[in-house]
This record gives sequence, structure tokens and C-alpha cells, in this order.
Amino acid sequence: MPGKAEPSHMVSNRPCRFGWGRLRAFIGWTAAALVAAAWLTFVCIAADPSTLEAKQPDAPAVLSVPDADAVQALEALPPQPLHFPAEPSPRPAAPLPVGTLAMLEAEMIAAPEVLIAAADLDEKMSRLDHAQARSGLELQGRAGIGGYRELTGDDATRDYGEMIVGGLVRYPLFGSYERQKIDIAKAEARTWESRHNLAMARLNSLRALRAQYIDYWGSTRKIELSRTFLTKRKEVERVINHRTATGRMLEADRREFMTAFAMAQRSLARMQAVQARSLRIIRRLTRPDLAPFSPEPPNLAKTCDDLSSLKASVLDEHPDIQLYRSLVDEQLGVVEMTRIGNWKAFVDLGGYASREDTASDNEYGLALNLTVTLPAEIRRANQAERKASLAALRKAQLELDLRSDQLLEDMETAFWRVQSEKRGLAFAHQRLEAALELLREKLLRSNRLPGDTLEQLEQARYTYYRNALDAVDAHMEAYRWQSELLHHTAAAYDPDSSAAAEDGPVYDSIINDNYLNPLWLQAMPEKTEEAEEASARIAGPSGYGAYLWKSRLLPPGRRAGDSFWRQLASAGIDRLLVSFDGPQLEALRHKKPRIDLNHFLTAAHEHKVKIELLLGEPLWILPAHRRDLLAIIQQLADLPFDGLHLDLEPNQLDTDRYGETFLLAQLLRTVQAAKLLSPWPVGLSIHPRYLDDERTEICLGCALTNMELDELTLMIYVARPKRVSQIAGAIQKRFPRLRISVAQSVEPELSADESYAGNSRSFFVRQMDALSVELAGPTFAGILIQSYSDFMDMRP
Repeated sequence: MPGKAEPSHMVSNRPCRFGWGRLRAFIGWTAAALVAAAWLTFVCIAADPSTLEAKQPDAPAVLSVPDADAVQALEALPPQPLHFPAEPSPRPAAPLPVGTLAMLEAEMIAAPEVLIAAADLDEKMSRLDHAQARSGLELQGRAGIGGYRELTGDDATRDYGEMIVGGLVRYPLFGSYERQKIDIAKAEARTWESRHNLAMARLNSLRALRAQYIDYWGSTRKIELSRTFLTKRKEVERVINHRTATGRMLEADRREFMTAFAMAQRSLARMQAVQARSLRIIRRLTRPDLAPFSPEPPNLAKTCDDLSSLKASVLDEHPDIQLYRSLVDEQLGVVEMTRIGNWKAFVDLGGYASREDTASDNEYGLALNLTVTLPAEIRRANQAERKASLAALRKAQLELDLRSDQLLEDMETAFWRVQSEKRGLAFAHQRLEAALELLREKLLRSNRLPGDTLEQLEQARYTYYRNALDAVDAHMEAYRWQSELLHHTAAAYDPDSSAAAEDGPVYDSIINDNYLNPLWLQAMPEKTEEAEEASARIAGPSGYGAYLWKSRLLPPGRRAGDSFWRQLASAGIDRLLVSFDGPQLEALRHKKPRIDLNHFLTAAHEHKVKIELLLGEPLWILPAHRRDLLAIIQQLADLPFDGLHLDLEPNQLDTDRYGETFLLAQLLRTVQAAKLLSPWPVGLSIHPRYLDDERTEICLGCALTNMELDELTLMIYVARPKRVSQIAGAIQKRFPRLRISVAQSVEPELSADESYAGNSRSFFVRQMDALSVELAGPTFAGILIQSYSDFMDMRP
């Protein structure tokens, strides 16, 4: 605009006034400065030439021959009867500093993989904090000023200016609120994933460090052996050249003889390359300035020799299992939140104040608004989102099962390889001892007998050298598999979860002490024919089953005569859930009690009675005690039970301490681990209140259906068949893929409304027959009596 100065921040379109004269002057001064700097540098160098010499670091000491067992055996032998001038021995180098695996493990915090995973965790924690900060209340403010012309009459107007300020507070409702919770749950899940990735990065870096240390140690030992073997090379070469020249050795034999030294030189070169590579990787995992060192044998921790305990530790504490469980928990939290996710709503509370320049008073206002937005096809949108959530939940559960199987397989492979390598190590040492005896014999013969003893002696030395290398390989292989087994054991994991379970509740949320609503989806797909066939392995409703808590009442072994089986048949019982106490389980570790139990199970099958293993201890729900249950399952896995039935009641634990949601989530994990290790079909007894979504935060039935539980027993202690049918029938309709049975009580300590204890057995049987008719269907698995001993004590 003419006459107006341009702002300083705007680019001018006027031509640059920096002319060619000024540019030439600038170039000239710059060239003069460069020439002066070069002249000064030349003068300084001429005055002190040492400035050109770079300081060289101290050269590492050359590795001297150690006092290893194999080398000591060679050096302890008396010298050979060869009388040639001895070669001048090299000046001994200073020994390298000793390094241990423990020292390196302590410096592993700087491993690149660990640093990357730690940075990723920091990012995810910040994103979680961001998602939390964005949720909930929103504040809006506005301010404005304007000029207006207002029509006041047919031809009259008024001009005025107005200034207005206002603001509102907005709170999300329905789907908008649920979306914010989903964002937090997903951010938390990503944070958990990063935490587990950090744990796995540490484990993997530790495994890599141990593997490279083993290679470094093994290559160092092989280098020492090869150098020791090659110390006689020139001396032996002169002798055999003389024997060839005098006709006492053929040229072909001489060449064949010298191949032993050529092979040792090849092995030396290869081991030096392995040593250098291992040191480079160790430096990357620890610190770049790590100097070469003399390694001690790897001091690896011992592992438990009980395979069942190792399996339990994998399922309970491996970071990969925890990671996949956290992914399942993420879907648990997302699934239920999506029920009203398509209903977007906000409630706004706002106000304003304004003043006109022509008025003397201010104007103000206050308003409360509710805004709801939903798609035209809301039903279709909800169904599609729910179906997608169910598929994601199912995928997460299948991935958890698959990873569990893979880890168990890897751990078991490592366990048996450790046992195998122990035998291989013993064999390698036996061969080494035999080679040493042969070497001693050939040495004695070379001292006392003339002839071709030199060739035989050197062949024995070469045999010992090869066997010593094989022994080092055997040690390395044993160390490798021991390290691999340690990678899967509880000693490698963070024990905080188990310890915390002892001291107080453990929460799967890292935000605070609130479990973030891990809810299971309620709608499930239809039951398939394959699922029906699989669940048919549990006894159907043809007869009654009974809980037998006092198994000492059973006739042992072959003494279970026909009278016992006739008694069961007359009572209509064709299925027993048998429990064992601690002393009985301990006794079953021995041969005779195990044989007696096997005979009893065989006799039961001959009389068409199914016997299932009944295990009931609420502490097994908790992570700290879960492995005790898994150990019992594996201890009895070879016995021909017809099923495994778990009676795990969360209400018998301190729900105020742990929280019901946490206990139900841990119950699912215990059942999943037991089902993974059990060779039999798995059933679970539970109170029906845990299947009520209005009461609990987890859709337990959906989870058990996805888990493909073989039987769910509802402990409905109500002495009214119609009411029992209503409760069980509703659950059958909600979970059509679950095979459901009903437990009825005859315990005398319960009231008459809960137990049939005051009635006769015949009356009880009639009531159960009526209940069976009410619940009859393809997924009804029958009625269980609580308990067998109380039932047999009832009057006929």
C-alpha cells in the first residue's frame, strides 16, 4: 500500500542492493584468511613434529598357554627322546584379565535391544497419560466483538457494537464415554505390551550374552589346545623330513602325517574368528570398551529336575504368557464397552455475558444442553461391532493357547536335551581319558623301543587333541542347553506377581488399583457338531454322579468287589468324582498305592462307572499357588481317570483383599492352564451367581465357552426342582455351547430349603428325575450329588 511501511517479517519484492563490488571484496577477504590459517598450521608442525604422531593404545597382551586340564595332561608328560636344538621360546606375554559371566551380566543394562524396549515403554506410558488426560470433562471458551445494524421498525434501524464472552463444560455420555474408556484400555494394553517386550528384551539379551560367552569360552579353550599341539610342529617336521630323505618314510606317508598339523592350524584360525565375533557381540550387549579377557567356565544356575514344576513355572510366569494374557484382558475390557459405543452423546453446561456499547447493563445467560448422535442403522452397527469384538477375543485366546503350547514344547525339549548332554559329556570325558592312556603308552614305548614309535606317538597326540576338542564341544553344548532351559524357568522371570499375591491383591491394571472392567462378550456362535462330540466325553444324564470327598472309604485295588458296584448301580450312580487328601497324594508317588488305584479304575470301567479326579482347593486360583495344582495333574497324568473336575470357589478366598473381578480373572487362567496340561476332559463346579452379568464384571460363561470347557457344573443348592430348572435353563439359553450339569445337595448341615438331607433317597431320586426332564437337551450333562457319603446315609 503506498505510503505505508512494510512489516519487518514480510519478504520484500524489491531487488537486492548487495552489488558485485561488495561480493568481490567479501571473496577476497575470505581467501586471505584461509591462506593465513594454512601458514600458521605449517609453522606449528615444523616446530614440533610430534604433533603428527597419534597416541597408540596399549597393545593387548598375547594369550599365554593356560593351565587347563587338557593342556596340563600334555605338559605333565616327560619329554620325547628327540635331541634336536630347541627353538627359542617367545617372550611370555602378560596374562589377560579374568572375566566371568556374572560380571558381564551385571553390565547388560546397556544392551541395544533393552534400551529400545525401554524407550518404547516410555513412549507408551506417555501415550497412556495422554489418553487419561483427554478423557472426562472438556472445557470450551469463546470471546467476540462485533458491530451490528438492527431493524427497529419499518424504516428505522440502529447501529451498535457488542462484546461477548462465554464458555461451557462438556461431559461425554453413553458411547462417547465408552469410547474414551476404550482408548484408555487400549493405551494401557499397549503399555503392558511394552512392559512385557522390555522383559523379553532383557531375557533375550541375557540368553544371547550367555550364548556368546559360551562360544567365547569354548573358542578360547580350543585356541589354547591348538597352540599347544602346534608347539611341536617344526621339531616333528624336521624329524620326518630326515626320515623321508633317508628312505625310512614314504613321501605319501610324510604328507599324510603333516595333515594333522594343517588341520590344527585350520581349527586355530576358525576358533580365532569365532572368538573375535563373540567378543564383538559381547561388547554390543555390555559395553563397547570391553577389553579381551580370559574367560572362566560359565557359572550357570542349576534348574529344578522336576519337569512338572518347570511346566508350571512357564505357564505361570513366562513374560510371553503374561503378554498374551494382557492381550486377552484388553479384549475383555473392549468387548463389553462396545455395547453402546455407537450412541455418541454429550451434556453441555454453558453460559455467556455480553454488553452493548449503547446499553448501560450487561446481558447474561446459562444453558444446559444434551446432544445425542447415532447412526440410522444402529442395530446393525451394534451387531457388527459386537461380532468383530468377539472374533478379536477368540483370536487372542487361541494365540494364548498356541503360545503356551510352543513354550511348553521348547521348555520340554531343552529339559531333555540337558539330560542328554549330561550323558554326552560323560562319554566325551571317557574318550578323553582313553586317549590320554594311549598317549602315555606311546610315550613310554618311544622312550624304550626303537622303530616307528615317533609316528605312533604323534598319532596318539593328535587323537588326544581331537578328543580334547570334542570334550570342549560337549561342554559347550551342555552349557548351551542349560542356558536355554534357564531361559524358560522361574529364576529368569520377574517374581513380583507371585510375591504380591502373598502380600495383597494383584491387579492387571498398571494405572491404579482398579481392574479396568475386563468384561466378556455375551453373545456366542452356535454350537457345532464337533464341539458336541468333544463334550460328550463327560458322562451324560443317563445316571447320577456324586462328589466323593472321603476317598478312603473306597475299597482299595482288587478288593472293590461286586457288592460295591451293585450298591452304586442300585443307587443310580454311574459317575464318581473322587478327591484325595495330601497324604494320599504323597502316597501315590509310590508304586503299590498307584497300582491299587489303577486296579480300582480298571474295575470301575468294567462295571461301566466313570471315575473322575476331583481337585478342590481355592488357593489354586491364585498365581502363587497355581503350580501346585498343575504339579498334581502331571503327577497323576498316566492314570486312566475319565476326567478332571475342579471345584474352585472364589468366595472361599478373601474377596475384600483380592476383589471378585481379580479372582474370577485368575480362576479363568487356572482353568486354562489345567486344561492345557490335563490328559483328561476338564469340568468346573461353580456357583451360578458368577454367571450373572448384572452382578459381576466378567461374562464367565462366555470365557469358559471360548476355552471349550468340557463341562460346567452349576452348584444350585435349592430344594425346589422348578426353581432349579429356571436358574439352570436360563444359563443354558445364554450359553448354548456349554455342556452344563447341576449339583444338588443332600448335606445335613444345610437348611431344608437348600438340601434334601431330611428326605428319603427315593424321594430325592423322584425329584431329580423330574429335574432331568425339565433340563433335558443335547447340552445337559446330568445331575451331581453333593455328596456321596451323605447320600448313602439317607434313609431308603
